[in-house]
Amino acid sequence: MITTTKATQKMLITISNYAVYQRIGINESNDESNDENPSNPQRKQRQPDNINNNDNNDNNDNNNSSSRKRKKRVYGSDDRYYKMALYFHRKIMEHAAVNKVEHLVRDADMQKWADEFRKIIEISKRDPRELQSIIDWCTSHHFWSSNILSPKKLREKYQELGIKMATEKKGSQGSGNRQDRSKEYLKKRMGEINREQQGTFASPISDSHSLPDSSSF
Repeated sequence: MITTTKATQKMLITISNYAVYQRIGINESNDESNDENPSNPQRKQRQPDNINNNDNNDNNDNNNSSSRKRKKRVYGSDDRYYKMALYFHRKIMEHAAVNKVEHLVRDADMQKWADEFRKIIEISKRDPRELQSIIDWCTSHHFWSSNILSPKKLREKYQELGIKMATEKKGSQGSGNRQDRSKEYLKKRMGEINREQQGTFASPISDSHSLPDSSSF
């Protein structure tokens, strides 16, 4: 508290309770300092250890998966799929040799071919006996022999090849039956003619040379 007293040609200023105001100022200064710099700051929350462990496990799983994908199966010469690849390649070479183009199909990656045959059997679930029949048919076919030159193409066209093969075989069997019936009819007619003309000709009609060629039917 400040008080003033007038005197002659001067003024006297008196500060009352100075010590009290000093303590108040010190306390206010300390309070402001505490507000700006708290003595117990909030600690940074620590991440649980199990989160980091889970991240590490995920990374390990991804690495293991990638390594499994990079590892390729190696097919030995005794492996059934390797033997299928060799058989298919041999059939292709036989047809190519007839047309003198075996140099165009000589080189083949047997490991990749064997893996394609594995897919045909294990993934596409094809019957091995049917597969061999289709290979024998398509590699000797006038059209498919020049279009099916790899196991991958064989797998892509498998259904179409199977249907075409069955259709052509059924058609050829029907044609053979018609030819047999025609031959039987002609034999019967020749027998009748021989009986009717017996004694007229020096020798009967021979049924071994008089039948028409089968290609005309």
